[in-house]
Amino acid sequence: MSASVSVVIAVWDDYVELLGDCVESVLAQDGIEVDVVVVDNASTRPLPPLPDGVRVVASDSRLSAGSARNLGLEQVRTPLVLFLDADDALLPGALAQLAELAAVNPRAVAAVGKHLLWNPTNGREAIVERSPRPPVYRLARHPRLLAAVTLRFDCYPLVGCALIRAASAREAGGFGDASLAEDWALRSALAFRGHIAFTVAPVVRVRVREGSLWHRAHSRAELEAMYAEFREARRSDPRLPWWGRLLLGPIARAHRHDAHRLTAAGAFRPADEGLIG
Repeated sequence: MSASVSVVIAVWDDYVELLGDCVESVLAQDGIEVDVVVVDNASTRPLPPLPDGVRVVASDSRLSAGSARNLGLEQVRTPLVLFLDADDALLPGALAQLAELAAVNPRAVAAVGKHLLWNPTNGREAIVERSPRPPVYRLARHPRLLAAVTLRFDCYPLVGCALIRAASAREAGGFGDASLAEDWALRSALAFRGHIAFTVAPVVRVRVREGSLWHRAHSRAELEAMYAEFREARRSDPRLPWWGRLLLGPIARAHRHDAHRLTAAGAFRPADEGLIG
């Protein structure tokens, strides 16, 4: 059977020690043939030995998380792709479940599940009920409305959770060149290119640890830059309709309010469902 799904995993430095378990979770998927692409993002630590068939593409210099994933996207030969962080692991049957969801929704550009947060230190797990929030499932029946909402809110998960049509990911411009909310621009761009199909089932176990790219303190300036980079990426998208461009003005004011609200008491720390500490 030829591979029908690619999984792209970017890795560098301390993440290298977790790569083996991540790759194993992909190769253990039943009912689907997988092409694994590992992006060595100029790691200061050597990659571990990897199973035969795993392809490695190396960057000569350190890239942002988004650009590292885009380097992997360039190597994808299959119609469907999933991006997975090296410190996370797919749950059993995840790829087959998402591939079936994509097959029964041929107009969908992505099939999206939920993530299960996991702290390996204490073994605690938690499903994030707000990712996506329950209204998103209803909004998905109205693609234009969901697309509009993605301009205002980062409202559904992507990395580790979404099986994406590779052609749509490329046409959307891939990930942003950043290491914070770099997937938001792609999420929104995909929503403007077709349906997003959802399942309420968790498909990936996401490692929660202090100091990771997301689970760390974020300053007001960092959040404001994140919002601005997102809006600029959307503004440059030729598929963004006129009404979407009109919305970006008032949305910018809302984003500035969000940054001030989230950092009113100091640096913003993302919710971890009580798994850290």
